[in-house]
Parts: sequence; C-alpha cells; structure tokens
Amino acid sequence: MFDFIKKFFTVDTEKRPITADISKLDEILSKQKDMEFSAVFSKAEEAKHRIAQTFEEVKRSAGEMEHIKLNEEVDPRIAVRLESAKQNVVNQSMFICDKFSKENIGKLDSHEKLISFRDLVNDCVINANKTGARYGEIVSIRYGTQFKNLCDKFKRLGESFREFEEILTENREKFESYEEISKKITELSEKKQQIEKIGEKTKQLDSEIEDSGKWRSDLEKKYNEFKASKEYTELNSAIEAKKGFEEKRETLKVEFRNKFSTFDKAFQKYLHSFGKSLQKEEINLVKTYLEEPMFGLENDYEFMMKKFLDELRSHCQKGSFGFEEKMNTKIADLATEFIDKRVLETYFEKYHSLERLWEAQRQVAEGPIYSKLVKLEEGIKQTENEIRGKKSEISRLNEKEEHTKKEITHLEAKISKIALEKFNISLSNASQT
Repeated sequence: MFDFIKKFFTVDTEKRPITADISKLDEILSKQKDMEFSAVFSKAEEAKHRIAQTFEEVKRSAGEMEHIKLNEEVDPRIAVRLESAKQNVVNQSMFICDKFSKENIGKLDSHEKLISFRDLVNDCVINANKTGARYGEIVSIRYGTQFKNLCDKFKRLGESFREFEEILTENREKFESYEEISKKITELSEKKQQIEKIGEKTKQLDSEIEDSGKWRSDLEKKYNEFKASKEYTELNSAIEAKKGFEEKRETLKVEFRNKFSTFDKAFQKYLHSFGKSLQKEEINLVKTYLEEPMFGLENDYEFMMKKFLDELRSHCQKGSFGFEEKMNTKIADLATEFIDKRVLETYFEKYHSLERLWEAQRQVAEGPIYSKLVKLEEGIKQTENEIRGKKSEISRLNEKEEHTKKEITHLEAKISKIALEKFNISLSNASQT
C-alpha cells in the first residue's frame, strides 16, 4: 500500500529527450559540443602551459650542465668519455626541447589537436628516457647533481604528460561519439547532394531527349517527303537494277568458274614444270585465273589465256602431266572448245556488257540522290541511337537514385539511434529502425 502511494510522490529524474529536426542536428551538436568540451579544452590548455614551462626548465638545466667543467684530477682518458656522454645528454635534451617548440600545434580546441599534442610530447618523453638510459650511469659519476636536476625536470614532464593523457582518456568516449555521428551526418549530406545531382542530370537528359525527338521528327518528315518524290522513284529503280546486275554478274562468274575449274590441276602442274620459263606478268595472269577465273578474264583484253590453253592442250595430248588418258582427253577437248568456240571472248563480252549497262545506272544509284537518302537514313538512325542512349542513362540514374535513397534511409536510422542513445536527442523527419 505504501509503495502504491509512494508512486504519486516520486519525481521522474530521467531526463526527457530533446526533439529536433534531423536537418538541424549538426548545428545542435556543434553548440552542444562547444559547451560540453569548453572545460576540457581549457583544462588541456592549462596542462599544455605546464608542459611548455617544464620544457623551458629542461632547456635551462641542459644549458647549465653544458658549461660545467671537470676538475684537473680526472684521468684524461676518462675525462674524454665523461665529456662526450655529458655533451650527448645536453644535445639530446636541447633537440627534444627544440622539437617541442617548433611544432606549433596552436590552440587545443579539437580532439585531433589534443591527439597531435599528446603524440608530440610522448615522442619527446620516449627520447628523453632513451637518452637517460644510455648515458645516465656514466654522466652521474661526475655530474650527479646537475644530471639529477635535469632528470627531475624530465620526471615532472612525464607527470604532466600523464595528466594530459588522463584528459584524453576521460573524454575519449564522448569524443568518439561526436566523431561517429559527425561522420554519418557528413555522409548523409553527401548522399543528399548525390540525389540533387541525379535530379539535375535527369532533367538535362529529358531536355536533350525532347530536342532529339524534335530533330528526329523533322528528319522523318523530310525522309517521307523524299520517298514521295520523283527522285526517289528513279533512285529506287536504279537500286533495283543494281541488284539485278549484281545477281546476273554473280551467276556469270559462277558459271565461268565451274567451266574453267577443269583446268585447275593441269595449270598447277604447268606452273610447277614450266613456270621458270614464263614472265612474271604471265605467271600472275595464270594464278589470277586459278584464284577467280572471271577476275583473270576481266582484264585479259588480249586473251593471253588462249596461248596457255593451247600449251596446256599440247602437254595433255603428250601426257606430260601424268594424268590418266581419260583426264588428258577431257582437258585437251575443253581447251580446244575454249579456243575454237571463242569461249573466253563470249564470257568477256557478256561480263563487260553487264558492266556497261550498270554504268548507265550508276550515276543515279550511287550519285547525289543516293547520298541524300543515306544522309537522311543515317541521321534518323543516329538520332534514335542518341535517344535510346539517353533513356538508358536515365534508367541507370533512376536505379542509382533508388539505391541512394535506401542508403539515406539506412543512414538516417543509424543517426537517429546514435542521437537518442548517446545525446538524448529524438529526431523528427528521419527514418527509424
């Protein structure tokens, strides 16, 4: 019963969270951080001042020690060692002090500067300890008082350094919390900037697509007008004629190739046996006929092949190539047909007749009118490719935008959790986990 009544008189001491917009969080934390760490930085500055004073005292003690002379009773050999050890201690002490004074870290008003100052002093203390360990024993023999005085200063430096380290240790968690949330706020800001840039780029691409669409429509209009013109009708007729000529020419080439191929093996043996007695041009002519008979005939205006066919017939009749009699007779008879029935001349005339007919159409089929058609078709195709490419890029940007938005949601949830757990701030306009 008393416990029940007690509830009505119990004061809720738990601090209620501050409610803030996530867009204002960085500003709130900055002010909160300044207030919270003001005393820390002030304490650090005081420790820094004491450390700096100690370094000045170390420097003075080292200077005093440098000017102390050994009395004449010391063995010269020992004196040299003592003097060298003393000078090393003095030099190292001066070096440490100079290093400290030259490293101007400035006002200790951030965690990074506290760490930099801590590391600087730590290096100096470590070097001092090394010097003392190396030369302390021998220097103490004759410079005991002065060396002890110097060591006392370094001892005080070590104590001040440990006090400074305690400041960092005591506040490490707070510093890390601020750094953690600051890093995520910066990351969030960068992600939101990415979204803005994606939006700007998408808008630019949409505008470019619209311009390209207008240009494509203009080209298509010109293309359709051209297809309805008399020029296009003439061009189309010429193109169809070109296809017909090409088909007829190919048919003629195949027909002649099939007929001439009977001579292939015989001519190969002919070149092997008698090629050395032929001129280079003659060898090339025969080889061209073997590779593509119509190419050989096309430029054989004097029908030089008849000479070689006559020689081929003679060698086959003699059995010079080692073929069976039936094969020799077949080759010889066909060579006679080629020579007597003017087979080469007939195919030559047919081929060049087609070429002459085609030449009459060439100016239309491959001339300015055709170039105009090609230019319009290529322009339309290029514009379509550009539009397709820009749409593809927009699609890629949309995917990137969706992915970035998910990252933003995830980041906002993390920031909200840290803000509430470590800074007692409840964020509005932020995703929650």
